[in-house]
Amino acid sequence: MGWVMRVLATITVLAGFACSTISVNSDYDRSVNFEGLQSYDWLPEPQQKQQSPQVDNTLVKSRVRHAVSRELDKKGYRKVSEAPDFYLAYHTAVQKKVEVQRVPAASRRGTGRRGRRGGWGGAYTDVHEYDEGTLILDIVSPGKQELMWRGTAKAVMNWKDDPETKTETINEAVGKILERFPPEKK
Repeated sequence: MGWVMRVLATITVLAGFACSTISVNSDYDRSVNFEGLQSYDWLPEPQQKQQSPQVDNTLVKSRVRHAVSRELDKKGYRKVSEAPDFYLAYHTAVQKKVEVQRVPAASRRGTGRRGRRGGWGGAYTDVHEYDEGTLILDIVSPGKQELMWRGTAKAVMNWKDDPETKTETINEAVGKILERFPPEKK
């Protein structure tokens, strides 16, 4: 019976990762008047070394740009190629993370006289490695190309997702980021 409790505890830990949400935050230059912004364009992409081929590729680029355009269209912004009010750029990153969880003795019963790992059903530690993906969306001034606003989304990456699920995840991340743009006037 002890192994059943251990399996259930492990499934509970892993289920927490499968149901993880996208965390979002933003920052902005308080001196900028965002109310006057109406049009945008994408900054030319710098030639740089790819950080992670899983997220630095044309499929992801297309998904991000479509999601951003859709969200900005909903807010009344229009894409122009001449004299935009602001430029957009996005960045991606993937970082290895480790989740360590101590499972208390009460959730596991030992087997035999001293339990599976010694002691009387003592606590154990579950370790789970995962990749955390970050999407950063920058809004930059047209003149000096200074950062005016930045939104960031982070989530656990699931490399086995099908293309539709990957698109939905990017759409959700971009939607949550741009919920905060333009920033509320204070």
